[in-house]
Amino acid sequence: HVCGAATDSALRSLCADLPSQTEDIVLPKTEEEAAETLKAIPRVERKALARRVGVEVLRSMPFVEQVKLLRGVAPPHAAGVAIALCCHHLCSWESYVNHDWLDRHGVGAADFQ
Repeated sequence: HVCGAATDSALRSLCADLPSQTEDIVLPKTEEEAAETLKAIPRVERKALARRVGVEVLRSMPFVEQVKLLRGVAPPHAAGVAIALCCHHLCSWESYVNHDWLDRHGVGAADFQ
């Protein structure tokens, strides 16, 4: 149960791990290549990934997908997100991040009073 500013923060956090630039990263094309690539990745990184996505999820994932996650070119696995918003009257104009959208829809600072 979060306010508008916390909702924005939560959504930014969820998107923080999304890939940005992937052109320079060479990924394995086959499971065999991916298995060899995984062997070269430090164990501490592989264990961190297992903690992040879950051991069972990782075990069920193809090696190529594991490499993508470890190389930061695949979004984290999430089936969905549920955020319980607070009442809008608790939000402030200052904490809202998209003033341009509100302006285009006829909502201004006075509407937050």
